[in-house]
Amino acid sequence: MLSFSRLKNLALYAKNEFKTFYENFLPETIRRIDFGSLKGKRLIVLAHFDVDKQFDPAFIFLAEKMKQQLNAKLMVVSTNSDISKFEIDKLAGFVDCLVLRRNFGQDFGSWKTGLELIKQFDDYRSITLMNDTVYGPFVSIQNFVEKIEDQNQPVVGGMTDNFEITHHLQSYFLIFNRTCVKSEWFQNFWKNYRKKHGRAQNIKGGEIALSRQAIKNGIELIPMFAYEKIKSFILLNKKPIEPWRERLNVANVNPYHFFWKELIENFGFPFIKVELLKLNPSQIGNLNEYKEVVEKFTNHYPVSLIENHVNRLKSRERAQ
Repeated sequence: MLSFSRLKNLALYAKNEFKTFYENFLPETIRRIDFGSLKGKRLIVLAHFDVDKQFDPAFIFLAEKMKQQLNAKLMVVSTNSDISKFEIDKLAGFVDCLVLRRNFGQDFGSWKTGLELIKQFDDYRSITLMNDTVYGPFVSIQNFVEKIEDQNQPVVGGMTDNFEITHHLQSYFLIFNRTCVKSEWFQNFWKNYRKKHGRAQNIKGGEIALSRQAIKNGIELIPMFAYEKIKSFILLNKKPIEPWRERLNVANVNPYHFFWKELIENFGFPFIKVELLKLNPSQIGNLNEYKEVVEKFTNHYPVSLIENHVNRLKSRERAQ
């Protein structure tokens, strides 16, 4: 007999499948605002959504620092299609292109829309796809980006990999080198990608499908912070292991939840996830240390940006 939670998940999945079917018949209304040229050696496409229809200071810090670190052209694709002129003007000093579209398809939908608007994206040394689900960057990622760009074969790089469901790169940060961007696989993946409703649908049809199809087409996946390396470090150095981390011995876990502290302290990880601090869905037991860790092990990141953003999101949820 199916449990209530299982039935609830199935009902939600079916509801999102219906929404996907319906929304794909609606015309895509896109508003493009160019602040500068997109011609350059690197491109970042950054997906954005804010429940209060704003560009939060934490998001602006993320966007501006990533552009500076990589000396890249920056396109922001937001699903807040009716965001105010006041908010749009916040981006004028550093964003090269802002794209506004309706809230359908989540991050992969935004990346597809952004890439469709670029005529000659194979001129870039690399294309980085990011979303606004992280705080940072705490340290520079330029060396990793250059490592991916210097590969002779087509590769996809990511911050972390995950073995839940199947092995894949986690999609909050993905970088494709020029050889990969020019490949038939890259062109076909985005041409054929179908925007979807629902978290489960987007993980399966976007994040996991991208890694699976890349491997199938002979394209290497390179995680900067490999799961097995971080897991081995924790099991070797954290004895006795904390009760909330005992799952490590019997199952694969989400690395940017369970390993967040070691990633920053011991490996120079540049981000921490918004979801982790807002919801703590995996019941991580050491999150009370995050301010101290960020202040001590990062390059003067203003922790108040995180505090203010998390407090705003939690306050809004309590008010609903």
